[in-house]
This record gives sequence, C-alpha cells and structure tokens, in this order.
Amino acid sequence: LRILLVDDSATVRMAFSRLLARYGYVVDTADGVAEGMEKARQAVYDIAIVDYFMPGANGTQLIAALQRDPQTAHVLSATLTGTYSDSIITESLAAGAVEVLFKSEAKELFLARLNSLARTVRDRQQIDNERRRLQGILASVGDGVYGVDAEGIIQFINPAALDLLGYQDGNELIGHSAFDAFHYADENGMPMQRAASQ
Repeated sequence: LRILLVDDSATVRMAFSRLLARYGYVVDTADGVAEGMEKARQAVYDIAIVDYFMPGANGTQLIAALQRDPQTAHVLSATLTGTYSDSIITESLAAGAVEVLFKSEAKELFLARLNSLARTVRDRQQIDNERRRLQGILASVGDGVYGVDAEGIIQFINPAALDLLGYQDGNELIGHSAFDAFHYADENGMPMQRAASQ
C-alpha cells in the first residue's frame, strides 16, 4: 500500500518512513500542506498520514482538501500529532480523518492502528474488484437484468435490459423508481397500481 506522510520535521519524516518501509509500506513524504496536495494529485495513494501542527496551515486543511477533491477523495487520512487533545481529535475527524495517531505512542500500537487502516483499504479494493467482476458478468448476460432496492429504486441494469426498454444509458434509469420508469402499465398499456408491480 502507498502512504503519503506529511510532516514539517525532516527527523519525523525519516523516522516514520523507515518504520513504515520496514513493514512493507511504500512511503512518499511531503513537508507541508501545499506539497502534500501537489503530490497527492500526481500519484495514487491509499493512506495519508498528516501532521496536525505545521507552519502555514494545519494538517486538517490538507485532509479536508483531499476529501473535497474527486481525484483524492478515496485516500484514507489520519492525523499525526505529538499532543493528545480532544479539540485536535474532534477537528481531525470533522475534517475527514478516520484515525488520529500519536507520535509518542508505542510503535506496536501505531502499527496496529495503521494496519487497521490498511485492512480497510484492502477491503475496499476487494469490493471494487468484485463489483467490476460482477459488472462484467452482468454485461455479458443475454437476458435483460436489473435490480432494485427495498423502495423499488433501480440500482443496476445491464445492456440487454436497456436495449429491451429502449434506453441508451443506464444512468437514465439508475436511481429512479422502476415503477415510474417502466412498470406503470401492463403489456396492454393499461395503467397498473403501484402495489401490483411489487
């Protein structure tokens, strides 16, 4: 997994980079918010570990910027701080951090909490891979297939179903009610009651 470590202290960057590399993480570093955001846009990272106290801008500003940018919104962010403070924790979580790590905590605890973030990243990757696999299968099925949630809202639809229904793009239907889109009438064109189509 690729980690972006942002800290204004060269000593901290070196110490944590060595620790993380020893445990198999690929680490890039930045010395502040501006460089951190620039690097995050240039490469793909799974996790960003961002120091809270930095000159010019606090780390929470970078975390919030990562969350707002569609290109970097997937990055799991953690605040790194040498000070235990309820206000830092609250501000970090509000900015979009999923964890607050402490520079002074035992190495084993730091790594355990980082491993938890790594598991979350790997789980997401597995889910995305499975979704792509299922989309490939769904696209290759010759029959029209679509799925709805408990409220009857279309969640997915395959190309064969789009063709049968006369639509070009699934985005025209996904997120809309199946009843309103095509179940409002029977095969003779007679209006149907909503309950009859469920």
